[in-house]
Amino acid sequence: TIAKSILTENRSTAVIAPSNAEALNLAQELRFYLDLLSQNSIEITHLPALEVDPYRGLSPHPEISAARAKAIWQVLQDKPRILIASIQSAAVRLHGPERLLNYCLMLKVGEEMSPEMIREYLFESGYVEDDPVTDPGEFSLRGGILDIFPPHLEKPVRMEFFGDQIESIRIFDSDSQRSVETVNTIEIIPMREYCCRRELLRQWAEKAPSLWSAPFLPHLEEELALARQGEVFPAFEFLLPAVDPLDKTLFDYLRGYRIITLEREVLENSLAKQHAELYERFLDRVEAHKPVLAPEQIYVTADELRASLDRFPRLEIEELNVAEAESAPIYFSSQSTRKYHGNIRELMSDFNKFRESGEKIAFVLSNLGRAERMNDILKEYEIPAYL
Repeated sequence: TIAKSILTENRSTAVIAPSNAEALNLAQELRFYLDLLSQNSIEITHLPALEVDPYRGLSPHPEISAARAKAIWQVLQDKPRILIASIQSAAVRLHGPERLLNYCLMLKVGEEMSPEMIREYLFESGYVEDDPVTDPGEFSLRGGILDIFPPHLEKPVRMEFFGDQIESIRIFDSDSQRSVETVNTIEIIPMREYCCRRELLRQWAEKAPSLWSAPFLPHLEEELALARQGEVFPAFEFLLPAVDPLDKTLFDYLRGYRIITLEREVLENSLAKQHAELYERFLDRVEAHKPVLAPEQIYVTADELRASLDRFPRLEIEELNVAEAESAPIYFSSQSTRKYHGNIRELMSDFNKFRESGEKIAFVLSNLGRAERMNDILKEYEIPAYL
């Protein structure tokens, strides 16, 4: 149903699923079915959830931060695409699109830009300095050579400078260190969605003593020491909004998108339940005099979600809907999958009936081994098949 709806309209679509596991599975299934049903390539982007409790004093895992930043950056590109997100990932508050784009750096051969200035940008965008550069999110600066591995590229980039002028930009293999392609321009995108300048961290350190009362401050000593030096600290994403509010949401990035919701009532109830659980942990932290921010400063509420969804053209998919809808519902008939219990002859008999009626058939199996075995069985029955 979702794949058919996407193919019907040539426009960007965001699909919101009730859980992280369902969103990931849906992304994989849609890639398969859209490749099968469409002659054109359709890009599918999965936006993962933070997968970290904001009240445990931890930042999201760097790989998740990079995946989220890459997905949000992809949403801002002009090319139509499909975004798959769980309600937990879609409910995270963000800064506006302009701020993220300000941290997307376009570099060109012949352009003048100090390597040290780029280095500072990389720190503020979540990159880590390491030599040699082997993984996404790493960079190294050696004299007039700057290596960077952005999260949206398969291989790292090497830039050579003459003074402050970029002389060359090359894609290179991190194992052999040999160049594989020369380019004139390259875009460097952030490694995390929450990018901030050192001045903002110092500003937070200056204002923090007035944001929390005296019993809370002993628990902030390490964070304050790092912030005064302009350095990020664990869980900074969940404390800096006290002075740098997250005033936008994912839905502010989805202009021109259509929304597909899976079990909207379940989505709203799931978000309300998450807020209730977060609020309990928030109160526990406050009682322990741990400096934290309220859940609504980090996540949108169920009421805000409802209002955001209602602004978009949307398709709401319900497995069993008994409530009255504002617009006329569309019903899809379905039937249980027939089970053959190893009876290959009966399967082939039905298969031939489908072929004679002009239907196209796709076998979807759980792993490559089973797919190869089915391909061999079809050949035994002299049925043309493609693996």
